[in-house]
Amino acid sequence: MPELFRSKLRHYRRLRKESDERMQQYPGISEAAVERIYALENVKSELEDMNDQDDQVRNVQAIIEAYENGSVDWTGDGQVSYWADGAKITGPKPYTDEEFLDLTWQSRKDGGKPLWVEGVSTAQIVISSSFIR
Repeated sequence: MPELFRSKLRHYRRLRKESDERMQQYPGISEAAVERIYALENVKSELEDMNDQDDQVRNVQAIIEAYENGSVDWTGDGQVSYWADGAKITGPKPYTDEEFLDLTWQSRKDGGKPLWVEGVSTAQIVISSSFIR
């Protein structure tokens, strides 16, 4: 086997080992949810490093805890939940731009609490965010 492929195989085995170790930390939770917890922990760290200018750390921490206790799961089926002020406000349910905009405006009326949509694809957020600028 050429060295390039041996190197790639070592890399993928290391990634698999890291993933297996994460799975052991969260027995009974789906692999997709564990990977989402890991991603959200990185998001939280980045937000903290940037002084959380959008006040999202409370939402991210609440979502991590919800994945950990099994009250939400990463299904990838278009179901989303909406979070504000460190608490789930609705969902899971199918994502719609209308509901996103309604909740965004309601959040602004309630003192500008930051809104987080969990479970939605990045493309949907980019498209929806362009409506409120």
